[in-house]
Amino acid sequence: MNDQRRADQFKEAGNRLYREQRFDEAIDQYEKAISAEPNEFTYYNNKCAALLEQEKYAECEQILEHVLQRRYEMNLANAGGASYDKAVKVMNRLARCYQKQLKYNDAIQTYKLSLTEDNNRDTHDALRDVEKAKDNADKKAHVDVTKAKEDNNKGTEHFKSKEWVKVRERYDEAMTCLRGGRLCRQCAPPEVFPETSPLASFWDN
Repeated sequence: MNDQRRADQFKEAGNRLYREQRFDEAIDQYEKAISAEPNEFTYYNNKCAALLEQEKYAECEQILEHVLQRRYEMNLANAGGASYDKAVKVMNRLARCYQKQLKYNDAIQTYKLSLTEDNNRDTHDALRDVEKAKDNADKKAHVDVTKAKEDNNKGTEHFKSKEWVKVRERYDEAMTCLRGGRLCRQCAPPEVFPETSPLASFWDN
């Protein structure tokens, strides 16, 4: 039995385990397939499908990026092992991995690259979905930095006047502006909360 046939048997065993949601065991079979024939995109892609189910996004991303970098080398070693249709599947899996990690720009770029290989409807639909997700995320991430800075400055004036209640109120208002966009005080632009601000004593209280 040649290496490709042995590898395909491991892959089929992995697919059965995957359908049963026995992902660790499925990954083990896919790794055996990779060991038998390391120049076949399908085995890596199937392994990464299981990794995505386990939310092991960093590992999935690393594997898929690596095989895409070796695409032409692998296809030369195993004719058809990294064909354009298999590459498209790997790219789309990588794009989904990026999207799961909220790396929307990377996901969009990867889907667009996939479309240069195969201009198909499913990839177009996936691209529209991730573009919509990015737009929604951008809207939610809107941060009113100007208002936060104004409140911080007013709080500083209250601090100088020892109006402690108003200091806290203004600081809370500033943080509300930032939290509305999920931006913590530590990641805010330095002009909003300078380290020399007299409000520093309130920051972590």
